[in-house]
Amino acid sequence: MNTTKEILLVTETPPGTPNGFGVTLDTLFKDLDPDVLFTDAEFKDHGNQNGYQLAQIPFHRSKKYLLSLLIGKTPEWRGIFSRLWVSKHIKKKYDFIYSFVYSSSCLKYGNWLAKRFNSEHIVHIADHSPEFFDDKECIRIIKSAKKRITIGNNMRDSYQDFYKLDDFKVLHNGVDSNKIPVDFDSRGEFGAKNPFKLLFLGSLFENLHTECIEDVCEAVKQLSSNGHHIKFDIYGQIVPDNMLNHYIDNQSVRYNGCIPSSERFSLMEKYDCLIVPSSFNREKSHSYSYSIPTKLPEVLSSGLPVLIYGPKIMEAHRFCTRLDAGDKISERSIDALREYFIRTMENYNEIRRNSGKLAIKIKEDFSGNSVRTKLVHILGQ
Repeated sequence: MNTTKEILLVTETPPGTPNGFGVTLDTLFKDLDPDVLFTDAEFKDHGNQNGYQLAQIPFHRSKKYLLSLLIGKTPEWRGIFSRLWVSKHIKKKYDFIYSFVYSSSCLKYGNWLAKRFNSEHIVHIADHSPEFFDDKECIRIIKSAKKRITIGNNMRDSYQDFYKLDDFKVLHNGVDSNKIPVDFDSRGEFGAKNPFKLLFLGSLFENLHTECIEDVCEAVKQLSSNGHHIKFDIYGQIVPDNMLNHYIDNQSVRYNGCIPSSERFSLMEKYDCLIVPSSFNREKSHSYSYSIPTKLPEVLSSGLPVLIYGPKIMEAHRFCTRLDAGDKISERSIDALREYFIRTMENYNEIRRNSGKLAIKIKEDFSGNSVRTKLVHILGQ
């Protein structure tokens, strides 16, 4: 699949990085072969290995870097973009500047490049930033873009309502279906040698989803102490790293550090249920109500049962409700978690079969090919 148009992808996180944005871009642009310009220096080594161009933005604000801007050694200084730097590092003319954004700095740079190249500006909002509703320049840029893309129905509806426009498109995160086995296997009885295994796979930051994971830890520890054979394994970054020390006992609750994104599928095959938390904190839940975890379509495509633990307003909850997929607990309750885990263990084989059957359709609807076909159609409209 390809398009004859020349595309410059402008993003903070380049395709293939081991996080949700990198995975999404890798799936979305596979076979489309855009040039890539990324703005976050944290991914410099990965970018160099893949031939991507780093334009660090925002750059250091110190006055001593003004000269670097004027002679074209740096791409940006205090919101001023360097024409000389672009002339040195970007030699082609592009039909599309495709801004994959979750911050104002990347959005503004993509817009400036589109004007510089006289290209059509495509804005793909990968995550909501308050600046997209509060910053006058951001609002003007999004309004003037040739195409506007969101990652979910809830985000699309809210942005269309705010911007008084009715042409925002939805591109859900796609899945590399060739890497995801659909599993219908029965698990038999859970016991000491075959415990019910829960998985969380993602990043945890203080005051963001943390209370949800703490509740799961507490429910698991209570069940374990009452004789239930249940384990909860946590994978991913935790900041601060001692945040869950009170719960981690390396018996019923274990923290296993980070794993490469390429290993996530083989890891999921070892577990019986994935936990997808969405913060019950009112302020946080509003800020993240548009977000969909990248792994959610992947997990649903694998047949692994999923528990969405968070308020109904969160897009993960709405996404699964539209698909009639996954189980949901929308009120914060350790008792509800305990009851759910017991019920799931007692009826697991039926739940697993139903998840597997639904996975076939989800795998087809959200395949990388399906999402890329939709993107090519959007670009060609």
